[in-house]
Amino acid sequence: MRYATRSWRWIGSLGMLIFAAMATPTSAAEQIYVQYAALELSVPVADLEMYATEGRLSGDLATFAEYLSPKQLEQIRATLKTKLNLPPENIPSLLSTPVGEVLLARASKIIQSKSGGASPEALKTALVSAAADPDGLTLLSLMRNFPDAGIQIDVTEGLALLQMMRQVMQQTNAAVALVQQRSAGAASPDQSVAELQALQQPGSFTWKTQTLRLQDRTPKRLRLTGKARQFPADLYLPDRSDPAPVIVISHGFSSDRLAYASLAQHLASHGFAVAVPEHPGSSAAHTRAWLAGEVGDMSQALEFIDRPLDVTFLLDQLARRSPASLRKRLNLKQVGVVGHSFGGYTGLALGGGTLNFSTLRQDCGPQVEETLNISQILQCQALDVPLKKYALRDSRVKAVLAISPITSSIFGSEGLGQINAPVMMVSGSMDTVTPSLQEQIQPFTWLPQTHKYLVLIESASHFSTQDERPAAQTLWTLPPEFVGPTPNVARQYLKALGTIFFQTHLQGQPSEALSSGAVQQLSQSSLPLSLIRQLSPQDLMPVLETARVPQ
Repeated sequence: MRYATRSWRWIGSLGMLIFAAMATPTSAAEQIYVQYAALELSVPVADLEMYATEGRLSGDLATFAEYLSPKQLEQIRATLKTKLNLPPENIPSLLSTPVGEVLLARASKIIQSKSGGASPEALKTALVSAAADPDGLTLLSLMRNFPDAGIQIDVTEGLALLQMMRQVMQQTNAAVALVQQRSAGAASPDQSVAELQALQQPGSFTWKTQTLRLQDRTPKRLRLTGKARQFPADLYLPDRSDPAPVIVISHGFSSDRLAYASLAQHLASHGFAVAVPEHPGSSAAHTRAWLAGEVGDMSQALEFIDRPLDVTFLLDQLARRSPASLRKRLNLKQVGVVGHSFGGYTGLALGGGTLNFSTLRQDCGPQVEETLNISQILQCQALDVPLKKYALRDSRVKAVLAISPITSSIFGSEGLGQINAPVMMVSGSMDTVTPSLQEQIQPFTWLPQTHKYLVLIESASHFSTQDERPAAQTLWTLPPEFVGPTPNVARQYLKALGTIFFQTHLQGQPSEALSSGAVQQLSQSSLPLSLIRQLSPQDLMPVLETARVPQ
């Protein structure tokens, strides 16, 4: 399986990273000391620099290279020279976030000062200084800026981390294979895939956009969060004679209302009114303000409450306070929500998912520092939400399309079990932000309703379905490996499946094209596509037992 092959390559590269990358030397580090049990190997930093820049192996590095394949050596060289494009002035703030602190603490167990042992502050100092290096932030510049004359690499800790990653990857591979097996082999009439292919194209409706400026001072908002909320929302309105069902698109963390603009336009062309709010406490603009020191926190726990309330207030405004001419063009009894990542949480909460403080307390103890699931660190911030009875469900929401949502700790099985709306979960097998198995495949088994769909895009990442935009319009410039192969294919999948999902569950137009068989025929080799309707917790038990780490 292609995913397994790529996973093993990645493990091999990471193994080299423990030797080369995590051999992060110093402000003028001269030696890297690799320690395993009672053995210690010393490699001069100059040898690594020579190999990275000139491709020549010398001294102790040449001796060590005898144990590596040519491909592994090239991986080391490429890793040493890879540049991470982050503004130097932003790095101290990013490393002070909960995610940054956990990653620093984890890395400092492996990468240590020879003279002073584990030190997250030493790594932080090196990262900040290396980012300002003329060559940019690379492993070589990190070596030149680490505040010690020697770097100690604890191979035992590194191998333990690799073993954990190996287990997660094997489990994910097994889960992907299970979903693909369940999806494969289902027959579907030829006209079904033709319908899906047609839905990848724009519809027949013309549409116009307008931007609403909203201010929520309602008693419900003030009671639950203690503060008012101002935010914009874009409305894509199709030109049709009868009221249009409404779809709300909720963006992800540190994103904005243009992240899925092409999907909004596509749905409008098929006759849906699409409203896209920008959540002010977790938007790209908020993160920019935080990086500039204009706001105190990158994220606040109350954003878990504010985001669903944004959507409810937006719908209320469209229903009650908009001009009568606009209200008559909207069917606000049939509302769907599309959400990506944090927006996926938002949609599931509006569909009836409830915050599960019991699961959060269980998952968010000291062991969270050992997690490989970055999204769990964000979910754990919800423990700072004041303990109240939060009624976030909106009865107008009749269907939820959740793309790479966060679910595992914030909802747990009990919280997701409360959802009473049809749900389509979209998952990318190469998602390293909200991992496929932990955040979508297993949580899919917790959904109780009959009308549920799991869409798996093999080789897709967390960002594959987002619009490609000029660098000046986005907060982060993502390298291609973070986006994954052929993202245009992933976006086309989403357009077709999103349209038919909402046609089925908002407009009452069921179709045989919303099936495993049709999806199999739509699938392309660059991003294999699968869809299943049923999967139980018992089905996943053998997967979760795969490659258990020996105690």
